[in-house]
Amino acid sequence: VVAAVAFESLVKLFAFLAVGIFVTFGMYQGLEDLFQQAMQREDVLRLFSLEESGFDGTSWGLSLLLSMLAIILLPRQFHLAVVENTNPDFVQKASWLLPLYLLLINIFVLPIALGGMLQFPLGEVESDMFVLHLPLLENKAVLALLVFIGGLSAATSMVIVAVIALSIMISNNLVLPLLLRATVINEQSVADLYPRLLGIRRVSIALVLLLAYAYFKSVGPEYSLVSIGLISFTAVAQFAPVIIGGIYWKRATRAGAISALLVGFVVWAFTLPLPTMAEAGSLSRDFIDRGFFQLAFLKPYALFGMEGMDRSSHAAFWSLLLNTATYFTVSLYTEARPQEGTQAVLFVDVEKYQEGNRDLDMIKREAKVADIMVLLNRFLGEQRASELLWSFERQRGQLLAKSPRASDELLAYAENHLAGAIGAAS
Repeated sequence: VVAAVAFESLVKLFAFLAVGIFVTFGMYQGLEDLFQQAMQREDVLRLFSLEESGFDGTSWGLSLLLSMLAIILLPRQFHLAVVENTNPDFVQKASWLLPLYLLLINIFVLPIALGGMLQFPLGEVESDMFVLHLPLLENKAVLALLVFIGGLSAATSMVIVAVIALSIMISNNLVLPLLLRATVINEQSVADLYPRLLGIRRVSIALVLLLAYAYFKSVGPEYSLVSIGLISFTAVAQFAPVIIGGIYWKRATRAGAISALLVGFVVWAFTLPLPTMAEAGSLSRDFIDRGFFQLAFLKPYALFGMEGMDRSSHAAFWSLLLNTATYFTVSLYTEARPQEGTQAVLFVDVEKYQEGNRDLDMIKREAKVADIMVLLNRFLGEQRASELLWSFERQRGQLLAKSPRASDELLAYAENHLAGAIGAAS
């Protein structure tokens, strides 16, 4: 998966740079010529001013905040940065390589946008499609085909990684814990969890794809790709208060985190997805025009009487504000369970419990090597378990058959791979 995503990223970058160079230096005489012609159009000139374009500083700041949070919290981002990351040193490389990639792929965004507005002044082509229609306008079929391949590869890789990440999250954190509780007393059922796990993930992939397609069919014709993207950005931003608080604040509680997420997602759903479905005709528009329960302050686009912001910024402001307020308020008025306190210390004071600091281990664990083998076989399958144990023996230079007790290294090794397969919580 990682190799495929890396390859499509190069294809996408090459295609976008190619069409950017063609528009800037093929259709126009360079950046100076393109910008001079664009500045002669009043409708284009207005876009360079926040006030004139109808996009104030608050909305701009909230859009930047949503984008920053999305690049960390989107499931596909987390999956590639953490789950598929086989070496922590890769994070250091990504810290400069990712910004460089973003810089390169955004160099020609503005020239292509200006070229599209100049060539299609009546708005007959959506801005999302400028990159494809500009080469077609000049009868550059090969370049248009390259752009299409780049766009298709980008879209498919995004969908593939997203559904894989979501299927793992659904199975590991929702379905599998329930399945383990239901089958923990039935040894035979537990032994068959590996094929069940694959089945759960495959069904989850199908459900996620069907739900996404159903939502697209209901609102897609009415909204641009950017608008739909901002809806998802606002959704994943609801995890930010809980995640950031969990890293830096020991006083946070499970009740506070769950309450905050519930409040944040309810406000997000009320102010973005539901109104879009109503405007597309899937739901009644009554609550948009008159407010929920006929209450004027419960209008989704003017919640609590606030007006003047664009829809995404309005939803982000209220959902994140109420989410954060709920998180701190409930946490301060509820008591954390002992296990929550232990987890909080491990997360906040992580430097004390990093590998190599054995004196500060909070829990001394014991297990037999045979038990570790049984666990790995149940959840990873016999072939994968055998490969992992053989790799461990080769790296450590020791035979597990000679030591019936599992060492701390083997326990940590098994935990890491089990967490990758069934989730740390399970």
